Amino acid sequence: MPNGWRRSATRPPLPWGAFQERRKRERLRAELSSLSDLELKDIAITRGEIDYVASNRTIDPARHPIHPSDECLISGTDG
Repeated sequence: MPNGWRRSATRPPLPWGAFQERRKRERLRAELSSLSDLELKDIAITRGEIDYVASNRTIDPARHPIHPSDECLISGTDG
Protein backbone atom coordinates (compact mmCIF):
# COMPACT_ATOMS: atom_id res chain seq x y z
CA MET A 1 0.00 0.00 0.00
CA PRO A 2 1.45 3.46 -0.89
CA ASN A 3 2.81 5.62 1.90
CA GLY A 4 0.14 7.64 3.68
CA TRP A 5 -2.73 5.37 2.66
CA ARG A 6 -4.59 3.58 5.38
CA ARG A 7 -7.38 1.09 5.19
CA SER A 8 -10.64 2.18 6.70
CA ALA A 9 -11.81 -0.09 9.47
CA THR A 10 -15.43 0.88 8.89
CA ARG A 11 -15.97 0.73 5.11
CA PRO A 12 -14.19 -0.41 1.99
CA PRO A 13 -12.73 2.21 -0.36
CA LEU A 14 -15.25 3.73 -2.78
CA PRO A 15 -14.70 4.09 -6.51
CA TRP A 16 -14.07 7.73 -7.45
CA GLY A 17 -17.51 8.28 -9.03
CA ALA A 18 -19.30 6.90 -5.97
CA PHE A 19 -17.19 9.11 -3.74
CA GLN A 20 -18.10 12.20 -5.78
CA GLU A 21 -21.81 11.32 -5.68
CA ARG A 22 -21.67 10.86 -1.92
CA ARG A 23 -20.02 14.26 -1.53
CA LYS A 24 -22.75 15.86 -3.70
CA ARG A 25 -25.43 14.28 -1.51
CA GLU A 26 -23.69 15.53 1.63
CA ARG A 27 -23.44 19.08 0.23
CA LEU A 28 -27.09 19.05 -0.85
CA ARG A 29 -28.16 17.74 2.56
CA ALA A 30 -26.15 20.50 4.28
CA GLU A 31 -27.58 23.20 2.00
CA LEU A 32 -31.16 22.06 2.51
CA SER A 33 -30.63 21.75 6.26
CA SER A 34 -29.43 25.35 6.41
CA LEU A 35 -32.70 26.65 4.91
CA SER A 36 -35.49 27.93 7.13
CA ASP A 37 -38.77 26.01 7.34
CA LEU A 38 -40.42 28.73 5.23
CA GLU A 39 -37.77 28.42 2.52
CA LEU A 40 -38.18 24.64 2.51
CA LYS A 41 -41.94 25.07 2.22
CA ASP A 42 -41.39 27.32 -0.82
CA ILE A 43 -39.67 24.44 -2.60
CA ALA A 44 -42.22 21.88 -1.33
CA ILE A 45 -39.87 20.01 1.01
CA THR A 46 -40.30 19.39 4.72
CA ARG A 47 -37.36 19.08 7.08
CA GLY A 48 -38.14 15.37 7.48
CA GLU A 49 -37.79 14.83 3.71
CA ILE A 50 -34.28 16.30 3.36
CA ASP A 51 -32.50 12.93 3.58
CA TYR A 52 -34.90 11.42 1.04
CA VAL A 53 -34.47 14.30 -1.41
CA ALA A 54 -30.68 14.29 -1.07
CA SER A 55 -30.51 10.53 -1.62
CA ASN A 56 -32.88 10.50 -4.60
CA ARG A 57 -31.65 13.47 -6.60
CA THR A 58 -32.69 11.99 -9.96
CA ILE A 59 -36.38 11.77 -9.03
CA ASP A 60 -38.51 14.59 -10.44
CA PRO A 61 -40.89 15.59 -7.62
CA ALA A 62 -43.41 16.94 -10.15
CA ARG A 63 -43.79 13.44 -11.60
CA HIS A 64 -43.28 11.46 -8.39
CA PRO A 65 -44.74 13.31 -5.40
CA ILE A 66 -43.36 12.15 -2.07
CA HIS A 67 -46.85 12.01 -0.59
CA PRO A 68 -49.98 11.18 -2.64
CA SER A 69 -51.74 14.19 -1.09
CA ASP A 70 -49.03 16.47 -2.55
CA GLU A 71 -50.11 15.67 -6.12
CA CYS A 72 -52.85 18.31 -5.99
CA LEU A 73 -50.29 20.90 -4.79
CA ILE A 74 -47.96 20.09 -7.67
CA SER A 75 -50.60 19.92 -10.42
CA GLY A 76 -52.53 22.93 -9.12
CA THR A 77 -55.83 21.06 -8.86
CA ASP A 78 -57.98 20.46 -5.84
CA GLY A 79 -57.48 16.72 -6.13
